[in-house]
Amino acid sequence: MSNTIPVKLVFSDGQTNTLQLEEGTSILTGARDRGLSLLVDCEQGNCGTCQAQVSHGMLEMEEFSPYVLSEAECANGVVLVCRAKATQPATIELPYCADDALAASDAGCAAVVERIEPVAEDTIALTLVTEGAVSFLPGQYVNITVPDGSFERSFSMANPPGSQRLEFYVALRPDGRFSHWLTSEARAGESVSLSAPRGTFYLRGDARPKVMVAGGTGLAPFLSMLAQLAQEERPEIRSAALTLFVGARHERQLFEIERIEQFKDRLPGLQIHVSCDEISPGSSHRRGRVTQLLEALSIDQSSSIYVCGPPPMVDAVRAILKDKQIPARQLYAEKFIG
Repeated sequence: MSNTIPVKLVFSDGQTNTLQLEEGTSILTGARDRGLSLLVDCEQGNCGTCQAQVSHGMLEMEEFSPYVLSEAECANGVVLVCRAKATQPATIELPYCADDALAASDAGCAAVVERIEPVAEDTIALTLVTEGAVSFLPGQYVNITVPDGSFERSFSMANPPGSQRLEFYVALRPDGRFSHWLTSEARAGESVSLSAPRGTFYLRGDARPKVMVAGGTGLAPFLSMLAQLAQEERPEIRSAALTLFVGARHERQLFEIERIEQFKDRLPGLQIHVSCDEISPGSSHRRGRVTQLLEALSIDQSSSIYVCGPPPMVDAVRAILKDKQIPARQLYAEKFIG
């Protein structure tokens, strides 16, 4: 019988669970084997949802985004549960109650590829169809696993909830495995696997003024949010002030701008600002970064702020809101690695 490594999970209510792990086993895997559903989102070290504090011992960390954890945080024992592996006895403090870790995750489902279509420079629209309608919160994402099961990637739904037809926008990357599959191997009629909808970035049902900032394909979850707001029966929510900033490196990378404009018919408080680092002569769009526009905007202190895009953009927005004295609790952000 091989020796195991004890790793204690201490929840905020004081409950402790001890995992007996083989060396190199991930904390997340060990917890799931014990029936614990730790709070995680992307499971790839890109979102930071699963941050925890090591109070004793040490864990080995697999590769993760440097935008999620700083060197100082790592030095002080902050880890990502999804990327941490057991190498010696350790104690991990989790910032939520044990009851929150006992709820079983919803099951995912299968989907069939219906459409693969370029919609902008380096951007593909992917449409999947499921057997039953998929319920989710506008702004959430699913993990899409390719047919051979070799890897998965996370993408936000761009359609409103409750449909069998799921829309995604994929930014193509030269060395991206999903990009290669999508452009070289994927075919209509092919089956993929979807996780249950995930994520804490979703539209809240309040009547506050809203500011939304989208960078690149970070526009996708906002399309879902706008569609949901357009269907809202409560007039105080549907008519609330809503400012949407859309940014891209070049106009050729913009997509669904006409679709966004059409939401003005149902959302009287909607204002749209489009900005690109590079624009063509005579363009109606602004030149510059969306963060520059946001910086110049007078924001109602009660506003809910939603941001989705590359980490540098999200961090810049966070700094701007701090200068404007907008409380951090009113910011909902989703970073993705391009």
